[in-house]
Amino acid sequence: MPIMFIDVETTGLDCRIHEIIEIAIITQYSSGNVTKYHQRITIENWATVQPEALNINGYTEDKWKAAKPMSEVIQEIHCHFKKGLVVGYNPSFDWGFLTAAFEKYGLDIPWRVRLIDLMPMVHFHLQPLGCPGLSLDAVRRFLGWSMIDNHTAMKDTRDVFRLYFLFKNWNMMTKYWLMFKTRVKLRMM
Repeated sequence: MPIMFIDVETTGLDCRIHEIIEIAIITQYSSGNVTKYHQRITIENWATVQPEALNINGYTEDKWKAAKPMSEVIQEIHCHFKKGLVVGYNPSFDWGFLTAAFEKYGLDIPWRVRLIDLMPMVHFHLQPLGCPGLSLDAVRRFLGWSMIDNHTAMKDTRDVFRLYFLFKNWNMMTKYWLMFKTRVKLRMM
């Protein structure tokens, strides 16, 4: 099954009234091939927009100049989700917005999709080593990853991709390397 790493940026936190304004999907197939999809989406209902959400997402008219209406891109977004694993950082948030968009445009909700949330892995593996919180920004700071363009769909998706493979390849050497890097004392678990 393909693994789809996703992130959406939205006009607010409620998928019943707010909209997706940016989406990124990185798909890894069992063959090892990787594809990337990124799209900025025009805002349809400005009355429900939360200005702080646009501020966090880095929305500007100039950046969204080439954005397309959701009605034009919903089919191609839907095609990514026939079956597979969807990996994200709190992916139920992203999936809630996606399913709301699928319903709005009369598309079936893919039922052969399984969500994998990396946040519990951060709690289990990184917080004992000193990661100060569960936000993706806290993880970035802890691992020394760039904060440039954070809270944009492609940057967040790339970092979810990196984090997934960090955990997938997790072993004692990874743990010791992180402890050395962050100068955290070994704690017996």
